[in-house]
Amino acid sequence: MTKNWLADLDQDTENLDPKSREVLQRLLNYLEDLYSQNLELKADNQRLRDEIAALKGHKGKPDIKPQAKLIYSLVQLIIAQLSGFALR
Repeated sequence: MTKNWLADLDQDTENLDPKSREVLQRLLNYLEDLYSQNLELKADNQRLRDEIAALKGHKGKPDIKPQAKLIYSLVQLIIAQLSGFALR
């Protein structure tokens, strides 16, 4: 969940009466709990889907690890090209 709008909302609560502020805070806490639970359930769901696929004999997602030297080289190349582009 992006918390940017929550930060803006916190600043706007200064004008609320204490009862409304408390209700709003409870709702936001509840929303945050639901969001966390949703993330956990999505992860569990994916884990179960992967397990079912494995039991059916399907291959899982490949475990591809990044090659640090290749990534570093690509980043350096992109920086060099952007620097040359900015000079033109």
